[in-house]
Amino acid sequence: MHNGRLALLILYFLVINVLFFLPGSALPKAGWLQAVHIDKWVHAGIFALLGLLVFYNQAWWHRRRGWWLTAAAGYGLAVECAQHLWVANREFDVWDWVADVAGALLAIFIWKGLQKNRPL
Repeated sequence: MHNGRLALLILYFLVINVLFFLPGSALPKAGWLQAVHIDKWVHAGIFALLGLLVFYNQAWWHRRRGWWLTAAAGYGLAVECAQHLWVANREFDVWDWVADVAGALLAIFIWKGLQKNRPL
């Protein structure tokens, strides 16, 4: 069962990396969704799900929330820097990074709520 969990985490990580490193021209135009900052919600959701998958794979991570938060913040910062330096039509956006960190925090709160109701 743990192999399936790990496979899902790895697959998800690969998919989000492909999405993060697509050229800006390959992304759909936001239109009215730009007004509600949909890209920030997407970033937060991506990192929240990543955190939940990490916690689900390694129960000890949820007891080391500071490490998870540091790792997620570092990964989000690295993605933003890489987009700025190497991906066409993409740039560093500090608010994307803030949304990444918010998503990582959201994962912690969701996991804690799940743990209260039923240990996973």
